[in-house]
Amino acid sequence: MKRLRIIVILLVLAGWVQGYTDYPETDDAYIAITRVVTSVTGSQDEPIEEDAGWDYGDDDPGITQAFGGSPFEYGKPLQIEILLSPPPSGDAWALIRLEYYQGTNAVTTAWELIRERTTTFESVVGVPGAHLGLLWTPPAPGPYLIRVMGVTVAGLYTGLPTATGITAKGDGLSWNNHAVVGVWVQDRARPSYGP
Repeated sequence: MKRLRIIVILLVLAGWVQGYTDYPETDDAYIAITRVVTSVTGSQDEPIEEDAGWDYGDDDPGITQAFGGSPFEYGKPLQIEILLSPPPSGDAWALIRLEYYQGTNAVTTAWELIRERTTTFESVVGVPGAHLGLLWTPPAPGPYLIRVMGVTVAGLYTGLPTATGITAKGDGLSWNNHAVVGVWVQDRARPSYGP
């Protein structure tokens, strides 16, 4: 009987310690690249928090069939559309930053700034197809990674700027698939199609 009481007390204490040490659940805060020019980068069938159905611009057959292999042409500007969630409860967005890396695997932290925004987030929060008011022209043909990062007033980063080993699928740690997309900018015009 004494042994049973000790076991019950230990189980209750273990449950209390587990409950005490679990991190409290917070509102999901994210920022995603949803479209580059006319190429949808994410599946509308997958929840934004899931790491599935992204990077359609890389290899989706519907894109390659319609655009002859790539919709991205050197010398032509790209519009990058995003989806920004509301910030966590009691916090606010302080910065949104778009950056690019020339290549397919960012082994360094040397990303180049495309554009950043530090005000008027209410006009883009929760708006599908929102963008930062720009068209970006890649500096040369070749492969690029484009990433988007959000920072809150309290210092929450949606992706660590010091991370390395980032591909179009993210890095599996702080960069999620939906925050990074890969594009291949061709040095020739895409073929026309249709009548």
